[in-house]
Amino acid sequence: MDLVVYLRGSNIHEYHQESVRRDLIEMLLDAQEHHENAQDVFGLDYKAFANEIIDNLPQKSRKMGFLENLSIILLALKILIPLLIAQKIILSLKNHDSIQSMEFLFGDVLSIGFIILSSILIYRFITTKAFETNNKGQLFLQWLIITLMLTCAIMFPLLFDQKLFNFSLIIIAMIYALIWGLSIMVERRYNEILSNDLKSKVSH
Repeated sequence: MDLVVYLRGSNIHEYHQESVRRDLIEMLLDAQEHHENAQDVFGLDYKAFANEIIDNLPQKSRKMGFLENLSIILLALKILIPLLIAQKIILSLKNHDSIQSMEFLFGDVLSIGFIILSSILIYRFITTKAFETNNKGQLFLQWLIITLMLTCAIMFPLLFDQKLFNFSLIIIAMIYALIWGLSIMVERRYNEILSNDLKSKVSH
């Protein structure tokens, strides 16, 4: 449902997003029992209906927004780093080079950073334009952005081949473990703040 996708991109807590999603499903099920459709329930302007919901729900604090974005970045690193390492191992084996240590290029860092930034922007774009998914121009633009992102990610290591650093596999494993640990700490802290916010609202 476009309405739910639009709410996912808003600045309200995930708890409230899920609560609203359940309420919307219940409203639609009730409407079906009375032989009504979504327009009868939400009106003709879904976006205005969604904005009204968002305006009447608590917004995330700046701290929660920061922790959420940091969590997304760490999650992306947990996925991208093993892919990069696997690629370098395959190339090293193919060239009969040692895999005890690995060289990282400026282009590798640019590629990872570009993929993370592009993914966040694409997510924001899709959620904010959720009610325009049937627009062929919007679909083409999404396809174009994704294609550009993948092309740049592939080309950066080839264009920017300056060597930045050389790490052994042990150091790489330690850095990866550190990222995992930091990710767990950020998620716990985020959940603590969310829990405290919900408790304070219930007490009032």
